[in-house]
Amino acid sequence: MLAGALLALALGCRQWAPTPPPPAPPAETLASPDPAAAQRIVERRCAVCRGCYDAPCQLVLSSHEGLARGASKENVYHGSRLRRSEPTRLGIDAHSPEAWRERGFWSVLDTTGDTALLRKMLALGRAAPPASDRPLPEDFPLDITRALLCPTPEEFADYATARPRGGMPYGTAPLS
Repeated sequence: MLAGALLALALGCRQWAPTPPPPAPPAETLASPDPAAAQRIVERRCAVCRGCYDAPCQLVLSSHEGLARGASKENVYHGSRLRRSEPTRLGIDAHSPEAWRERGFWSVLDTTGDTALLRKMLALGRAAPPASDRPLPEDFPLDITRALLCPTPEEFADYATARPRGGMPYGTAPLS
């Protein structure tokens, strides 16, 4: 018994060599072809604003169905609306991208090269990122009552010209 206690005391006082840290994971970038890396970026950075049914432009990026549905100009909440609006619930009110297009949604995904609206919004965000060493300027609209603009692919050029700081992610550091 005494020998066991002495052995435990001796082992407990021994200096162990530190375990080397695990190798760093590969950098996750927007150019990464790894779908898992893209999903981690979306979960960490995009789902904050675009993870629920009342996301801006109804563009829900927390599910494949939301991404395939695309975006809409119809606000989920409208305080002055007196009559109900047609619901736009994922998995309930339409079941294919084509059905969503019939309901006024447009695609944000690539169809031919660099024409995807989502890609253009990300590029606009990279072109005019907020300064990383100071707060956003006073004239940067973040208030809850600001107008939420949802450009279609055809409207994007005018939107980008009028709002060079209107890309994604909005009001935060750009995605790398």
